[in-house]
Amino acid sequence: ANTATQHSTSNSSMKHRLERVNELIKRELGELVVRHCRFTAQLVTLQQVDITPDLKHAHVFVSVIGNEDEQKQALATLRQLDSPNAIAYASSNLANVQVERGDLEGARAHYEESLALLDGVHDPRAAAIAKLNLADVADRQGNHDEARRLADESVETFRVERDPIGIAMSQGRSATFSLRRGDRDDARRRHEEALEIFRMFGDVRGVARTQMFIGDIAALDGDLDEAEHLYRESIDQRWALGDRSGLATACDRLARLAMVSDPERAGR
Repeated sequence: ANTATQHSTSNSSMKHRLERVNELIKRELGELVVRHCRFTAQLVTLQQVDITPDLKHAHVFVSVIGNEDEQKQALATLRQLDSPNAIAYASSNLANVQVERGDLEGARAHYEESLALLDGVHDPRAAAIAKLNLADVADRQGNHDEARRLADESVETFRVERDPIGIAMSQGRSATFSLRRGDRDDARRRHEEALEIFRMFGDVRGVARTQMFIGDIAALDGDLDEAEHLYRESIDQRWALGDRSGLATACDRLARLAMVSDPERAGR
């Protein structure tokens, strides 16, 4: 009886999961259609998505209002979405939703699926971003060495692709993982490379964010003057950008620093 109950519960859970995946894929495909498809038909609607239990295939049902030529054009256009890139995009977005819900194992599975598809079609930049997403999940799960390795692989991919902003982004992420492992020197080196790139390309938001991170490292190293200088520069840049959230974060960092060096100034 217990075995039968467990089997029934497992089937119910799997059915519920597939229903959620169907709805998520339908939504993601809808966004892809709006973003990338142009039709001559009067109306094209995604009616239903049925994914197989192994999550490898999905049947998509559509309705097309229009004449025969318009229907053929609509179906030909939609078939362009049946590609590894499109599936990888949908899988990655599904993983993002799972991260928000705290389902790290589910997110890992879908990021890994996305990465495998992108590797298969040789899309190195997209694969590098997928690795960064997977690194974030590994970091949340406490696998800091794996997170650093994945981020480092992304750095090298962006170097090969000669993508400076990609290098800066992945170096910043890798620096975070180095700091988790207590390697402040490596974290600083990576952030400083990212900072140089952001300055070169005039990415003020990237500069402000990275200066704040280097300020954190300076504070940990006991160099409170450098930390204060970097926090203040970050505050000035975020103020100029109108970035209220970033401004609040940088001000909080400065206040915490002041509590250590000058408690009377912290309140101000």
